[in-house]
Parts: sequence; C-alpha cells; structure tokens
Amino acid sequence: MTPIIAPARDAKGLARRVLREHEGGRILVVGHGDTVPEIVASLTGAKHLPQIAGDEYGTMYVVTVPRIGRADFLRLTY
Repeated sequence: MTPIIAPARDAKGLARRVLREHEGGRILVVGHGDTVPEIVASLTGAKHLPQIAGDEYGTMYVVTVPRIGRADFLRLTY
C-alpha cells in the first residue's frame, strides 16, 4: 500500500478526492485529533462532532458512503 499525503487543512478537498478516486472501494484515512472530526464531517455532512483531545488515542470513525442515500458514520472508542 502506498500512502498519499494530503494537506491537513483541506478536509473538504480530501473528501472530494476520496469520493471521486475510490468510489465503491475501501480506504483508510489517518489523521490527528484536530483533523479527523473535520474530515468525517466533510464526508458525511455531520454537524457538531465531538473534538478529540490531544492525549486521546482510542477514537476511530468508520464512515460509510453508499451509492444511494446518505453517508453515515460510527464512532468507536477503545
């Protein structure tokens, strides 16, 4: 797997790229606590996602973007 590095402050651009280049596929997007909620919001349209603290390392989002219907997410903490 070859990583692709995207600008940290362009969540909307990343969301557009993910949806355009990987339609119907599975991908892994890795970010920091200050970027992940914005990326999830850009992919799903969700509002007011909880912030991830700088010392919080156990939060993960699973985003599902169906071909028809609305995108959704699952927030997991371990």
